[in-house]
Amino acid sequence: MPSDRATLSRELKELIFDAVNLKHLDPNEFNDSTSLTENGLELDSIDILEIVVAVEKRYQVTITDGQEGRRVVQTLGTIADFVETHRK
Repeated sequence: MPSDRATLSRELKELIFDAVNLKHLDPNEFNDSTSLTENGLELDSIDILEIVVAVEKRYQVTITDGQEGRRVVQTLGTIADFVETHRK
């Protein structure tokens, strides 16, 4: 398990890049505030679903519904905040 926020952010970035196959992008240009959807990485709903499943599985958290999912999966930072608050 990650011991600090920087480690968590790095792990989440790797998880997201692997989950939705973003290997063609430079991960160094992607930070905690980069939008995963509009005006950012432009990920679609299937990509977001894949991220939700990967985050839930890796960190043993549960995103209860679509509304919560849209709130949580806005940026790397919002995902990290959720994981820090909800992991078991």
